[in-house]
Amino acid sequence: MARRVTHPNVCRVFDVGFHIDAERGDDPESTPAFPSSPWSCCAAKTLRTRLRRLGARPPAEALTLMEQIASGLDAATAPA
Repeated sequence: MARRVTHPNVCRVFDVGFHIDAERGDDPESTPAFPSSPWSCCAAKTLRTRLRRLGARPPAEALTLMEQIASGLDAATAPA
């Protein structure tokens, strides 16, 4: 379902699978597997990075950011 979400405020997920870390074990049954998902490149930084760099934002800018986040969440949770 995640790959169906197409919205400018959401990075597109193309697939979800597991990456097997061959360096951590020889037995395929016991080798750790980590969730992975290839997704589209996003030029934007995270909100955390932006806030650390710029500090607290004025209310009007914070509202714009929250509208973008809400719009992306709306697209992600819309019925298929």
